[in-house]
Amino acid sequence: MRVLLMGMVLLLSLIPLAPRSLAVPDPEPVSYGFSDPDDVGALLDYRLPDWSYRAWTLNADLSGNAGTHTYPTTTNISNAFRSNLGTTFRQNWESDLNNRSIHGSLGGNYTREHRGYETGERSGHTLRGAYTLNASQDHHVNGGPVYLTGGMRLQGEYSENIIDYSPGEENDFEGYSRSSNRVVWAGPGVGRLRNVEPLIRAQRLSERLAALGKGRLNRDAVLRVARALAREGGYAQVFSRPDRHFWDEVLQPVLEQCGSLSPYEMHYLADALVEDVGWRQQGWAVQAVYNWQETRAVAPLDENSSRQRYPELRATWYSNLSLEHQIGLSGLYRYVWAESSYDLEQAQAQFQLSYLWLLTDRHRLEADLGMNLYSRVSDGSRTRRLDMECRFYSRLEDRVSLLARVQGQYFWDRSWTSDEDFAWTFNYSLGLVYTLDRWLL
Repeated sequence: MRVLLMGMVLLLSLIPLAPRSLAVPDPEPVSYGFSDPDDVGALLDYRLPDWSYRAWTLNADLSGNAGTHTYPTTTNISNAFRSNLGTTFRQNWESDLNNRSIHGSLGGNYTREHRGYETGERSGHTLRGAYTLNASQDHHVNGGPVYLTGGMRLQGEYSENIIDYSPGEENDFEGYSRSSNRVVWAGPGVGRLRNVEPLIRAQRLSERLAALGKGRLNRDAVLRVARALAREGGYAQVFSRPDRHFWDEVLQPVLEQCGSLSPYEMHYLADALVEDVGWRQQGWAVQAVYNWQETRAVAPLDENSSRQRYPELRATWYSNLSLEHQIGLSGLYRYVWAESSYDLEQAQAQFQLSYLWLLTDRHRLEADLGMNLYSRVSDGSRTRRLDMECRFYSRLEDRVSLLARVQGQYFWDRSWTSDEDFAWTFNYSLGLVYTLDRWLL
């Protein structure tokens, strides 16, 4: 036995240890916080990158079928032909001074069917088409806090369905419908509101580098990584293999500071992009816009149309007290004139206070308190609603995954007859997944 133990010790001593650069991170997930959560200097220095992308695709397909079905006394035949054709265009420009986007789609499909029986036949076709066009722009005048905002949204659909029976025409059918929706808005604003989620993710990537013993990124490198992360959506829209191009840009400042990375270390860093950091914004903005909307639907026996026009005032403020805590306050007021089968004037005001606490990279707490004030000027009725909601997310990949949600709502309504209704609702949900055992052979 002693000889056997000595042989094992000698064998283990001959096995070379893995170099530090190839060390595999601990397979059990560990929650890391921010080393200095109160340092928001990089967050305040962050600016949106100046970038754009364009993607235009064409989609087409043809399909069909045919067959016979034989019964003891008869044989039926059938055949069908289907075709689809569509195109989608998307272009986006983003910078700290301008934010513009255009998105459009056009598509349709055509189907023709024929069925033959011993006593006759049935044939028909269906034609459908639809289009959408969305465009918006925010432009800061001379790079200052004052900006102009505007946009439009156009949508339309058409359908046609025709069925012919032979012999006889008593069951023939012909139907069509078309609808359209047009929305236009424009107005001035003041302030600047930035999406700083890429910056938070860059900070998380820096913390993972430190866990690998590579040291944290300096502020300039963090900002460069954040600007690269902000463009992730554009890579996904343009390239069929976006990761090849995206990670080249993300890792350039990382490699300049810490040198080469092993595949295991790369995998560990990439996991920072799937951490749940919440929706993070920084800054404030106030804007006043005028909206115009028209909706129309036409069918053989019915036609409906309506128009709405309303000024709208919005105010939004978000502040990241630290890398872990964010508070937000938003408000909206609009006055609507509607022209339809019955004229209606209504006023609406909304307020919301929100709070986010990123406990670690795997635990997040959110809370919202909102109030909605709604009144119909035409009949004098009023509605008040108070909403409260708290959400807790916990995602532990080793054993436990948890989602808890609590929501309450208070509702008060007074109709034009002066009758009053009160309601209080409360609901909760709790989801838990616990892994009892697992193995891989």
